[in-house]
Amino acid sequence: MSSPTDPEYCYWNPTEPACQDIYAQQEPLYISAAPSFTGAEVAFANMTFLLVAAIEGSVNGLIPLYYRVKDWKSTAGSSDGYYKSYTDATGDSTNWWLIASLTKQYGFLAIFGIAFWTQLIGIFGVGEKANVIVWQWVVGFTGTLIASIYLVLMGLAYDKVTTKCRGDTTSSACTVQTELTNDLALFMASTALSFATLKFDLKKWYQSMSDPIKDAKAGKMFAF
Repeated sequence: MSSPTDPEYCYWNPTEPACQDIYAQQEPLYISAAPSFTGAEVAFANMTFLLVAAIEGSVNGLIPLYYRVKDWKSTAGSSDGYYKSYTDATGDSTNWWLIASLTKQYGFLAIFGIAFWTQLIGIFGVGEKANVIVWQWVVGFTGTLIASIYLVLMGLAYDKVTTKCRGDTTSSACTVQTELTNDLALFMASTALSFATLKFDLKKWYQSMSDPIKDAKAGKMFAF
């Protein structure tokens, strides 16, 4: 683990108390400690952020707008559509599976749709600061909030169908339970993969979109 007095550590974390005094005295040292990324590395990092936004936005848009616009028998006519099976299986007046899914899908579609366009124009040197704010607050903060709400609502739905399935293992609730499990597994896997992918290229991307030293002085340092 890097020491707080290590120049490169404080380059990325200059607002930490252990770095502040030393930073004030040795600013040139921290500037010289800035990692030297090649143009190819920076370009790859920027394309990674763009592709993650495109994939997350596309997947979360296609599910409610294309793949699940009909019920399980491929017929439309129910306001719940694909998720009507939950209401049929549990008899619950509130379709928690539907609410959870649409909250996450439309929420992520909006979030990553915005991030895609700000990242795209940021690559060409337009609105880099705005792009950093979008990824930090819209994707990072709002995305985490939506994901948390999704997990709570899916937990309610899973509890309902599990209770029904335990009472009758041949009921349709057991089939719905499997679908809920698949949805949760897909969400966990895709979220973990996206997070790990972005984290790997975060410093390269951030340095191309901003100036860590100036941001540190302004108290706007991106959290690493």
